[in-house]
Amino acid sequence: MSTNTKCAALVSGGLDSLLAVKLIQEQGIFVQGLFFETPFFSMKKVKYHCEKNSIPLLVIPCFEEYKKMLLNPASGYGKHMNPCIDCHVFMLKKAAEYIHEKGFDFIITGEVLGERPMSQNRNSLNRVINLSGVRDLVLRPLSARHMKPTKPELDGLVDRERLEAIKGRGRKRQYELAEKYGIKEIPQPGGGCLLTDKNISERLRFLISTRKEGLTERDTRLLKVGRYLHLGKGQLLIVGRNEKENDILTEKYRKETDILFEPVLYPGPSALLPHAGNDESLISFSVSICARYSDIKGDEKAVYKVSTPVREFEVKSVKADDEEIKKRFDLTVKSGDGC
Repeated sequence: MSTNTKCAALVSGGLDSLLAVKLIQEQGIFVQGLFFETPFFSMKKVKYHCEKNSIPLLVIPCFEEYKKMLLNPASGYGKHMNPCIDCHVFMLKKAAEYIHEKGFDFIITGEVLGERPMSQNRNSLNRVINLSGVRDLVLRPLSARHMKPTKPELDGLVDRERLEAIKGRGRKRQYELAEKYGIKEIPQPGGGCLLTDKNISERLRFLISTRKEGLTERDTRLLKVGRYLHLGKGQLLIVGRNEKENDILTEKYRKETDILFEPVLYPGPSALLPHAGNDESLISFSVSICARYSDIKGDEKAVYKVSTPVREFEVKSVKADDEEIKKRFDLTVKSGDGC
């Protein structure tokens, strides 16, 4: 194969995408890894495994563009808030922009026919490339010989006989290839897109219902942080559950738009009223909720420093009623690992 041939690879950090790259690199073709970053899938895993396996990686932030698709996916959502078909279409369109700009020849992905019954069946795979408008440019090296030859194969850029014919959910062939290519640290499956998580999706639905087009990247980066409490009229209170989350809330606080609560005398959670502006009507109640999760005893009062866009002051409060919080306000999900 020509050493002048270049392609872009959609890499996820999973084993399949790493193997797809190795199969094409083996043919003397330059492969540029692409990862389109949003708050819904972390680049940490991708960067780690690409570095380990000598795959050049370009991370491209794309939240605002991605948000437009997420708010109104043409093919709808999956089980939760995951717009899998439209997400794949989005990524391929972005990759196509890149290869046209850079003069690359084609795009590869790590998709395996039948590995995921809903998103990687033949109909779904065909639908994605049809909607993306880049049918002739997309090669799936792991399942290529179960599919019609693509333009890169027909043009002689890629040797089809050196591609794979993997199909279904079994992983035996992938592990054999991993050994062949010296991939000693196999990426763990799962832990990918947050939009497939039920609890995170419930939070996101709430944010979309209250913020809509005003949804910010910071809002979505806070999806895994803290207890979520809906105080009415679309106002959210986020209460830290540990020191790490307290630090994240303090870091993400924006003086121009938010109200921040920080404990003064007793250990306790920090909390954030995002987008509350100068509205101080919920401050007393918010402090009573913070007091509930602090270390105060009995009828003691927690003391909190309150920072608003216009002033800083202290507020004391006894604990809010635990059952009332759970019954009326709590949108809490399981503890996450921050953002």
